[in-house]
Amino acid sequence: MLSKDPETALQLFGTKVMLDADIFGSPTLKAVQRYTGVAYQHLDYDSLGAAAKAYIDRHLIIFSNLFGPLCGDDMMRHWIFGRGILRNFTSRPTPSR
Repeated sequence: MLSKDPETALQLFGTKVMLDADIFGSPTLKAVQRYTGVAYQHLDYDSLGAAAKAYIDRHLIIFSNLFGPLCGDDMMRHWIFGRGILRNFTSRPTPSR
């Protein structure tokens, strides 16, 4: 429905551009694999042994601003908004003097 009315979708989701992503049909990954920050790069989850992965899956808690607390093995679809995509975070008021 929203794909037929892009302007409404842009207003509803507060984005500058339509995102070409199927967030309901895209493949899922464990949260620990979906996140790509420095800490996750150094963790190098895919290189760990089965016991270490099982421990991380059960004990890692990721605090997501978008989704709240997630376990390492919570399955996630691709959802990432690049920096500057959200309107609310790109239009900052200019301080008055």
